[in-house]
Amino acid sequence: ISQMDLDSLPESLRGCVNITKLRIVHTEIDTIQSWIGVFSNLVDLSIYDSHVSEIPASIGELSELRNLELFRSGIQHIPEEISKLSKLEYLKIATNPLDTLYPSWNKLRELRRLDLAVLGLSDFPDFILSLENLEYLRIDDNNIQSLPDSIIKLESLKEICAPGNNFSDSEQVRIRALLPNVHVPFSIEEI
Repeated sequence: ISQMDLDSLPESLRGCVNITKLRIVHTEIDTIQSWIGVFSNLVDLSIYDSHVSEIPASIGELSELRNLELFRSGIQHIPEEISKLSKLEYLKIATNPLDTLYPSWNKLRELRRLDLAVLGLSDFPDFILSLENLEYLRIDDNNIQSLPDSIIKLESLKEICAPGNNFSDSEQVRIRALLPNVHVPFSIEEI
């Protein structure tokens, strides 16, 4: 659904239960109805450059979902039920004025890529430290000043993209020493 003059998902879409990919892009849609949970075969859901402010709790019913992109849409609330998405491998929630990141998101054990860029974070979210399969993490353009020592537990981690934060020079040195096999760019030039 792209560049359509709609304010919500068309009711006719509700009957398409075998849908595997849904993209809501460049639209005036501001409401995602709770019936989105009927798409039990959905593997890929993208909502960006739209006017959606809240994602319904029924998103937790999308048991086959592997890729979830929710960015640049003014989303203020993503429900805790996202933690039920046990097959999720990629989560992008960047550039939204989110109110909460839930500790229960630590249940997203299959997550390999996580994008938390431009969320106004001042602290490193603790739930990330339980994501044992995480390979790529974007935390750029936030207000984070340090990473916890326990980040070394993330043995699959290959890259932390971190430009645009408030890491001091000594913190950058500490992080690079702590994670010698992880690419950690602290500036755009290092990417």
